[in-house]
Amino acid sequence: MRPGGAGVRAGARPHRAGRRRPPQRAGGEDDAGIGYLIRYILEQKGWRVLAATDGNEAARAIAKGEVTDAVLMDVMLPDVDGLTLLEGLRQLPRWHGVPVMMLTSKGDEASVSRALAAGANDYLGKPFDPAELVSRLQRLRAS
Repeated sequence: MRPGGAGVRAGARPHRAGRRRPPQRAGGEDDAGIGYLIRYILEQKGWRVLAATDGNEAARAIAKGEVTDAVLMDVMLPDVDGLTLLEGLRQLPRWHGVPVMMLTSKGDEASVSRALAAGANDYLGKPFDPAELVSRLQRLRAS
């Protein structure tokens, strides 16, 4: 497993002929420890995870990578912050309708309001409960 957490693709189980395509998820987390934890939690639940560790790598994944079923992104990423990435993602027609959950240690009302105004569908503060992370991502994917 590679540490990190942006550009995440996830699937409930391996894709086989005749089965539905696995769900996918994209996101961003620059802290290697938290990125590893997110990857571990999601892989234990059957998600397939592809990761990037900074805003530039996440921006490339958004611009050229595969569109996913949900996005999890840290607000504070090196190089390009998560809110700027979110605003860019929301301007791309191919990402229209993809739910986004922001993940950050900034849980104050102003930060939450900025994220929601930029187009986030949900906001989860750090530290987070792993079960809540999985539950919220599943809810976003289903919406």
